[in-house]
Amino acid sequence: MAKIDIKMAKNSNGIYDMAISGGDLQYDQSFDTNIQLSLFTDRRASESEVQQPNKRRGWFGDVFTTLDGYQIGSKLWLISQERLTTSTLNKAKAYAQTALQWIVDKGYATRIDIAAIPDNNENIYLTIKILVNNDIVASFTYRIWRNSQYAS
Repeated sequence: MAKIDIKMAKNSNGIYDMAISGGDLQYDQSFDTNIQLSLFTDRRASESEVQQPNKRRGWFGDVFTTLDGYQIGSKLWLISQERLTTSTLNKAKAYAQTALQWIVDKGYATRIDIAAIPDNNENIYLTIKILVNNDIVASFTYRIWRNSQYAS
């Protein structure tokens, strides 16, 4: 497998930063950084989702892209104030699927399976399985939501 990911390192405060060794970026063959950036970078909301333009968030780099309709990130931030319902779980799954679809579109995987799972403590966990030719090549679980507070 090719070097597809810049390695991210988590510090003692739980904050991620790019891993550097000898003055050079470190790379790895995992999908970890790609998934974290795709899920936890805020994708710009549409006018129908958030009426005030200055509250639609989004990544400033999307303004400069030459790829038609391309946006980085996810809209998981939109569920931060919702109650834990089946509808919220469905939105979380759909937002994650949209945010990670580029991995399939680029040919790094043939399919991505996502489940949004609640627990008894009112958390939502995303389980993500990346498949290449029906073989699971990576599996991740992230807590994305807790008691109406966005959590990563």
